[in-house]
Amino acid sequence: MASDRVSRGTLVDRASLCSAAPTLIRGADARLRWYQSDFHMIAPVLVRLLGEFPALILTVAGDFDLGQFPEFTEFADRVEKRPFVDWRRLPAEIARVDINLIPLVINPFTEAKSDLKYYESALVEVPSVASPTVVYQSCIEPGSNGFLARTSDDWYAALRDLIVESELRRRMGKRAYQHAIAHYAPLVIASHALAVYRSALQDQRRRLRVDGNEPTVTVLLAVLKRAIRDRMPALTLCNALSEAGYPVTLQIPSDARGFSAKEARSAISDQLGYEPPYGVQVGSEIACRDLLLATDFTTAFKAHSFRHRTRWAAYLVSEYEPALLNLCREPRLGDTQLPVRPGFTRTRPSRRALPVASWRPGRQAPAHLARGCAARG
Repeated sequence: MASDRVSRGTLVDRASLCSAAPTLIRGADARLRWYQSDFHMIAPVLVRLLGEFPALILTVAGDFDLGQFPEFTEFADRVEKRPFVDWRRLPAEIARVDINLIPLVINPFTEAKSDLKYYESALVEVPSVASPTVVYQSCIEPGSNGFLARTSDDWYAALRDLIVESELRRRMGKRAYQHAIAHYAPLVIASHALAVYRSALQDQRRRLRVDGNEPTVTVLLAVLKRAIRDRMPALTLCNALSEAGYPVTLQIPSDARGFSAKEARSAISDQLGYEPPYGVQVGSEIACRDLLLATDFTTAFKAHSFRHRTRWAAYLVSEYEPALLNLCREPRLGDTQLPVRPGFTRTRPSRRALPVASWRPGRQAPAHLARGCAARG
């Protein structure tokens, strides 16, 4: 995976760099002014350690004003300032040091911060010492893949151990790397995100009283009055899909009369002689669906513009009369599919009706959803 390749490439450089280099400590990136107050918290500890270890170097990155810390004046030759770098060079910058510092004054603002500083360093096997915010408590196991430090004594003890024991730094950095790859790699994050999105969709379906995992369908209809008058197959299709157990919404994007969904439903009821078993909606906003089906050129453009909200967008050409269709073959609504635009399909219906029963999510055959729709009459 990409993160593994980037960190591994940087680790090769780090091995040659650190073999002869003194121990380095990287300060928190001072990208904004409030980082200065975070650094104030550990400044006395760092001054003490610089006094104890003559080979120790403190590295601070970003727009950091050391003028606010006169106590470091006597160690000016061992305080290294590094400029901002392009994000693609950041792993190499972090790999220059041996210990990563994440000091934070704990308050509601810092509790809202992510664990970015931890896994940036972990990916190049640099162990971190961090303030114990909730997020850092969740990712750092003290003594294993890093240290958590709340008080000045905690900071001193953790940093001194890492400065003195190079093997501890190596082991801790290795565990941090393994933890980062296992929990922060793009593939892992994607799987978590997918699970969250699926959970959100399932929750929405429960709210809509949609049972099971049946695919949802929205049929777009430009003019309801004409559809009723001409006995358009779109209404037959909605009825057949609903009777087969699929959640269907008949949506009228806009109408010059400006009638409501209640009035539209009433008009369909008058035509059918009973309440339609599917939902009726009036409005231009189209919700996410598994299948979005247009029924004329007007709604085809509408479906195309909302194709990012559906698994499959299709165009039902109700005027198509397949007179030459081989009737010995199984008739299907999507017998022929013609590309209209990238990611969009026009579907020619057959004349015969078949039950809707076989489509399941993941099958690339929206035509199966539409079985049960007769062309005219």
